[in-house]
Amino acid sequence: MCFLSVNSQLKLPKPSNFPFTPPFAKSKMSSPPTPTPSGRNAEDIKVGPIQVPLLVPLCLFSPFFLTFIVFVTYRFTVVRYRNRKAALAQEGEQEVVRKDVEMQVRKFLGNS
Repeated sequence: MCFLSVNSQLKLPKPSNFPFTPPFAKSKMSSPPTPTPSGRNAEDIKVGPIQVPLLVPLCLFSPFFLTFIVFVTYRFTVVRYRNRKAALAQEGEQEVVRKDVEMQVRKFLGNS
């Protein structure tokens, strides 16, 4: 309460003349514009034939879906082919090793 009584007795100068403001600045100073409601919903705004609420998820997730399709196609065509080719090459090498081991066993058994 004491604070209020001191403030009520204090007389401050008007802000228009303190500190000094040049006359040209007074004309340019105005209150900021207040936003007016436009009455438009997000569903009303369109980019081409697509509404904005549909366009945003479409732009966000379409690269993922396209990349996923490419990944699945690559995985089931190229990688499967390479794995099958490597497995066949490994079986061929195993067959050569198997024949070599069989020949060594026959030689060992024949000499003893």
